[in-house]
Amino acid sequence: MATIFISHASEDKEAVATPLAELLKRRGLEVWLDQWELKLGDSLRGAIEKAISEAALGVVIVSPAYMRKLWPNRELDGLFGLETEERKLILPILHNIGHDELARRWPMLSGRLSCSTDRGLGPVTR
Repeated sequence: MATIFISHASEDKEAVATPLAELLKRRGLEVWLDQWELKLGDSLRGAIEKAISEAALGVVIVSPAYMRKLWPNRELDGLFGLETEERKLILPILHNIGHDELARRWPMLSGRLSCSTDRGLGPVTR
């Protein structure tokens, strides 16, 4: 089964990333979430690179915290780097950010179809 990689800022883990991952798992999907997969002593970079390279989809929870942090930006770069015309990986989920702000700060990502957490996580999982 193909894996969904969830890229998020740690500030959004409790409110969005973990509940979203749990909802997706309940729908029978395979989800990679750092807190479930990483073990003490693991190479953070190595484990995340492997997960990104094997993912069928990268759910990117874009928030103000995500936009200002280095590590989530590296994950997004990795997802962009693996995309081809035939292989679309990135699904942006907007959290506490509007599409206008996304377009101003990250125009390349704003051209993608996205959904928002403003109506809850149920519509996001659908």
